Amino acid sequence: MSRLINILKQRCPRCEQGQAFETKGNVFTLQMPKMHETCPHCKDRFSVEPGFFIGAAYVSYAFTVLEMFTLLFLNMLLFNLSPNQIMLVITIVVVSLVMVNFKYSRIVWMYLFISKTKKQNLLYTSLAVFRQSN
Repeated sequence: MSRLINILKQRCPRCEQGQAFETKGNVFTLQMPKMHETCPHCKDRFSVEPGFFIGAAYVSYAFTVLEMFTLLFLNMLLFNLSPNQIMLVITIVVVSLVMVNFKYSRIVWMYLFISKTKKQNLLYTSLAVFRQSN
């Protein structure tokens, strides 16, 4: 439960103290949130390797699909809007949640692959196995 709370608070997955993002970003001024290179508290690097956060795009995609199906389901139960109206509502909601999806997809991705100790990290373990086999 504490990991979920730390994900919602956007904390470092290693020390669970430092904030992952410097700025929040703003969808209206088209400013993306800026992420710290390292944790302000424990100084651990958030990006384990180059391209580490490319996989977060899949998490963001899953969030967006979940939002769209939730809106479609609510429409069927409560509102019964026309297809054009529901597409407009979905577009507005998805565009307004771009920054939220961006931040939380990165946080979830970090919590999936960065554990509290470096020896338990999936990426560190796979790199160690690869190096031993060569």
